[in-house]
Amino acid sequence: MAAPRAPIVQRATPPAAGAARKTGGKPGSWQGGVQQGLAGLPFEDQADTLQPSRGSNKLPTAVVHPGLLELQSGRFRPASQATAQRPAQATGPAAAATPAAPARSETGIASRVALDRFSTAARGLTAEWATLDANARGQKLGTAANAELTAAQVPSTVVQIKPLPTNDGEFGFSGWTLDLNETLFARPTIVPPLLASVADTVYHEARHCEQWYRMAQLEAGKGKDGTAIAQALSIPKRIGDLAAAAPLGAETADGRQARTWYDSIYGANATTRNATLNDMAAKSLELRAALTTYQADQAAYEGLPAAATAEAKQAAYDKAMASYAIWQRLNGEYDVLYRAYRALPEEADAWATGGAAGDTMRATP
Repeated sequence: MAAPRAPIVQRATPPAAGAARKTGGKPGSWQGGVQQGLAGLPFEDQADTLQPSRGSNKLPTAVVHPGLLELQSGRFRPASQATAQRPAQATGPAAAATPAAPARSETGIASRVALDRFSTAARGLTAEWATLDANARGQKLGTAANAELTAAQVPSTVVQIKPLPTNDGEFGFSGWTLDLNETLFARPTIVPPLLASVADTVYHEARHCEQWYRMAQLEAGKGKDGTAIAQALSIPKRIGDLAAAAPLGAETADGRQARTWYDSIYGANATTRNATLNDMAAKSLELRAALTTYQADQAAYEGLPAAATAEAKQAAYDKAMASYAIWQRLNGEYDVLYRAYRALPEEADAWATGGAAGDTMRATP
């Protein structure tokens, strides 16, 4: 049976078959309820403080949902498409509380030893940054992540620094590639906190790579050969063959963890997961449209001439408040879906692992 594909959440262009991603701030993690960001936004990244110069009524501030900032239109791909990605990080006020951080697993590249090694290697890029071009910078971080994958006995990825219209990074499991947005590496200089955020994105995607390989090993533990594994998970046959030679027992710590990812993406919970991703993609478009409408109505109210009648002012105000109410309702509906997305086992784990890498870099001078 055809394998369900991982979502492309922007950090998405319609992808080539096969990829995995990240959503969220220390651009890659949330800090103080504000998503710290790296990529550009399709609309204003700071909610306007509305201060009408006409009339006595002041319109409320529309604060953009942090998930919508980081997951711009198209960042979540339909569940039928095969990639897992990390949406571009955006800067803006948070409209809702950040989902609580899950307990972090310490398996594979999430181990303390691996995190420390990766962070040390990534931190060294600060001094070299100005002497390297964007591709070399990205390759350095990708190589550091691949070193940890190799140490965890996971096949390394092909690192590609390329334009990604709306994503910061993608793990393409169908081609076993780690695709990183070239804009992350384009700035001429970088400060340590921002480098930590970029490293978070890279490690998040590397964790997705480990997840897919562990699922492949779990399939091998069921007696499947490389061809059958590749077909079931939509991964390269060479990866399937490697997994077949290193089967994972279902009752081992890695096996139990891999089972939760498999059940979410390909197994019993796949239908619910796909509905969450598809519903969130659709709701994000509605929410963006509602925000645009409210901003237009706000501008119309703010732009009334001094000579406007009280009736005209009231009508413009009422129209703006009606569009605000629609935006507010949709924002709440989107928040429910966003929290469900962040709670998906594979996403909660990748967010925690990437976040731990960024935190490790920040914690060490």
